[in-house]
Amino acid sequence: MDALGLPSEADLYREDKQRLAAYLPVLEFLANRPNAMPSLRAYVRKIKAVIS
Repeated sequence: MDALGLPSEADLYREDKQRLAAYLPVLEFLANRPNAMPSLRAYVRKIKAVIS
């Protein structure tokens, strides 16, 4: 990876976590609505587990 000038897997994972964290407040708002889909609620729980 270094020889090719590509980011490492850890760097990509860190960037993904930062991007997901930015959307978390909106996703939590939607997931907490009374008519939210169970799959959305599960997705938000998974994101929170990854970020923390």
